[in-house]
Amino acid sequence: MNNYKILAGVAVALATTAASAFFVSCGRVEEASSVQDGAEASSNAVLKQPPCWRYQTVTAAIAALVIDCQGTIGPDSFKVVDDLLVPTFATCRDSTTQEGGSAPVRVDGKATFDALTTLLTVQKTPEDPNIRQCFAGRWNRWLELFPRAGLTSCPTWTKTEVIGDPSPRTLKQLAKLYPKVPVAPQACHALPDAAQRKACVSKSIQQQLQDPVVAHERQLVDLVPPPKTSQTYTVSSSDPQCDDPAVCAAQCAAAFPGFILAASGNRVDGDATYWLSSAPPFTFTGYTHPMCQYMGPPGAVYGHYNRIGETCWRCDEFDGLYVEVLVDARIPGVPLSHCGGF
Repeated sequence: MNNYKILAGVAVALATTAASAFFVSCGRVEEASSVQDGAEASSNAVLKQPPCWRYQTVTAAIAALVIDCQGTIGPDSFKVVDDLLVPTFATCRDSTTQEGGSAPVRVDGKATFDALTTLLTVQKTPEDPNIRQCFAGRWNRWLELFPRAGLTSCPTWTKTEVIGDPSPRTLKQLAKLYPKVPVAPQACHALPDAAQRKACVSKSIQQQLQDPVVAHERQLVDLVPPPKTSQTYTVSSSDPQCDDPAVCAAQCAAAFPGFILAASGNRVDGDATYWLSSAPPFTFTGYTHPMCQYMGPPGAVYGHYNRIGETCWRCDEFDGLYVEVLVDARIPGVPLSHCGGF
């Protein structure tokens, strides 16, 4: 049996975040603000950064797509243009993926590149004025730190297995554990004004919470295991300065938090979530994306556009958990689905 070691330094923060990310109830959190250079923190103060944790499902997916595309990831993978993180390459290679030891499936390079560039449009959302600090800003900070690894090149990655890809039987089993929570009516989504939509949803939720079953079961949502996919890679390095290829690979991917699960020797496990999957629409009745669990309120909010028309759980100002149809967020230039949108 392989013994996995948690990455020192870079990965300690990731492991700590991941451990607390999966099971989060809908409470209130203070959104961190950015820190100006030279700011001092007392022993009783907390060093604050933009709330970039909410994008870790996106950054994990970006890392996976770059590896599918290029077979590696590192400081040559991106550049910053007008405060936006953009790839340095314009095409992707064809790749293969497989689940549970099944026969490899060919992945078209154009589809991979399209998925990557689509996902990067999240940087243009006007919903979060600090979002570019979470992508281009983090990239620049990582470029400052990375030379300490002493690497002259980054490892190559070969995907050997995908565990937990969504399937009808998986979705069916996941849905069995779902508690009953308030549902945002479709009629509220159709209202043209944001204030009207919020008032409609708030009124409906308060009415539904009169049901003692709904009122009680909303407390059980944080116990539901989130739908997760992990990807196993074999990595290799020709760099004589690299003492452990898997740790070197993790360091080369550290600009994208949320991706690395474990790394040792020649094996790396990467993370992914169902709502960023490009799989065809999930049609199983009863399944919803428990996005509110991930990384604290309001949870993960962006998904692949194939998720449009499905449902999700979200925490927000209504102080409750509710099922809501994934919509494309009414945000021009961001072709992603969105959990919420009121």
